[in-house]
Amino acid sequence: MIRGSLRWSNNPDRPKQFVGETGSGHCVNFDEAAAGAAPSPMETVALALAACAAFDVITILRKKRQDVTAYEVRVEAEQRVGPPAVFSGIRLRHIVRGRHVDPGAVAQAVELSREKYCSVGAMLAPTVPMDHAVEVVDDLPRTDAPHAAGLTAF
Repeated sequence: MIRGSLRWSNNPDRPKQFVGETGSGHCVNFDEAAAGAAPSPMETVALALAACAAFDVITILRKKRQDVTAYEVRVEAEQRVGPPAVFSGIRLRHIVRGRHVDPGAVAQAVELSREKYCSVGAMLAPTVPMDHAVEVVDDLPRTDAPHAAGLTAF
């Protein structure tokens, strides 16, 4: 069971600022996005989706013995206008750098995360369209063929 608590900061300059504490003892600040003091709850949901997928993808790529040197997930989430401002679409871009990383292995890892492993994605998928794109950048370009970063969307 996941537990946590959320406390209002009672700061007159930040009327919607809260501090959350997870059951594992980690603190997270929340605020309105416009206030700039902390992420909004919806920003953290978008990042939670990216983190969930990233955990899966990097684990799968390590099991596949892919030589990944850097990995970034960029997320963009559109929101409906008006309350509740739920997500109306999410795009994730997985950028993987490494030495001779197989683009097919990356695409398969992203697909496995999307279809089987990512709990955050599973919660959002019934109501929010999500697109994943994959970009693989080879740190050591092959000399036997022209090199181009592969971009795959699915």
